[in-house]
Amino acid sequence: MQNIDNSGTKTHHVSAAFVYFFGALGGLLFGYDTGGVISGAILFIEKQLKLNAWQQGWVVSAVLLGGHLRGLLLLDQCLISTVVVN
Repeated sequence: MQNIDNSGTKTHHVSAAFVYFFGALGGLLFGYDTGGVISGAILFIEKQLKLNAWQQGWVVSAVLLGGHLRGLLLLDQCLISTVVVN
């Protein structure tokens, strides 16, 4: 939406539902992509390491947890570098 305020400049307003919808859609697609990557990789990991179902579950959990922790560390580094630059 586009509105004109008292000074004559155009302002843009985005509804919260619009932001929430695309945030949720991004999370859904990220989860779908992650599941696809892991399900493709676990076939080769299973053959290489000769894992049973319980061990496969632990490998998948460890990979997801490691990726999440790395993402948090990377986010902290990006925020720190942004603060230092500005």
